[in-house]
Amino acid sequence: MSSVPRVATATKIDIRILFLISITGISILIFDLLNSISLFGIVIGVFSTLLFFEVSKTALLRKFCSPPMNKYPCLDESETTSISTTNDGVHVHGHARWNDGRAPLLLMIHGWTSNSISSFERARDFTDYHVVTVDLRGHGHGAKDPEFTAVKCASDTAALLDSLPQEKIEHIVIWGHSLGAFIALRLVSKYQGWWNDKVDSMILESPMTNYNLIFDEFLSNFLKILQPLVEKMVWKAWYKIHPEQPVNGPEDVMIPKWGLPTCRTIVLQPKMDNRLGNAHYELLMQHIGDDCESHILDDLSHSDSTVNPTRNNLIKQFLNYSSPS
Repeated sequence: MSSVPRVATATKIDIRILFLISITGISILIFDLLNSISLFGIVIGVFSTLLFFEVSKTALLRKFCSPPMNKYPCLDESETTSISTTNDGVHVHGHARWNDGRAPLLLMIHGWTSNSISSFERARDFTDYHVVTVDLRGHGHGAKDPEFTAVKCASDTAALLDSLPQEKIEHIVIWGHSLGAFIALRLVSKYQGWWNDKVDSMILESPMTNYNLIFDEFLSNFLKILQPLVEKMVWKAWYKIHPEQPVNGPEDVMIPKWGLPTCRTIVLQPKMDNRLGNAHYELLMQHIGDDCESHILDDLSHSDSTVNPTRNNLIKQFLNYSSPS
């Protein structure tokens, strides 16, 4: 097993209980100061204040360095076969729909709080392709490992690709949705394997491209003053998780430094993205190369469009053009 420190699991006690204990202790200190200063009140107050900051730190690390609670059922494998490998001792799980003989491969990477169910539904129309979907850590059949970063997920996906049978695959198309698009950009930019030369094209749907915007979303307006401190704390935790790929500042978790497409790419963006807005898409458009086409779709939503004929028709036209004759 990996010896990497589990930075986001500082305590096994429910964090809400510790938060309540710390608030109770601070209340005792305030009551004591308003009445009479005692050694007991000071000790309780100092301990409670330190506990409050530790609980807050743990909560932040869990938010940004741990997977979500798995709220959705896993993919029924009646239509797929289970595939798995390990990455630094952590289980990596995927699902495959193999065609007979050699065929192109469609690699599906889902977004935050999703899993292979939505990925497989998106790929259902593409019957000429092998389809492989990956369950990210804490999602679907993915590992319940406490550490979750987009870098770890890209590394897991690279390990899964490395384990696939090369002889069955003509070329590879990577389809990333939301956070999955962010992971896909890292995957093709920073990882090497037999599969690199086979990556023919990419599909980026409702793409996330800037982790800093997630900080902005998470921190309320009155907490924005704390954002540099929060970022520093998270970058320090990320360094402990994967020191070989450190994040030294905000520019490292946004494109272009995070990663850019290395092949022909199609971008599909909802006109009204109720989850990420348009800032991620606009940033991508500033840095994307000429070997890219993009579409803003009126009938595409961020999370509820697992079935979307308009999107799929555009992708089919794109893939038919890019596929070898």
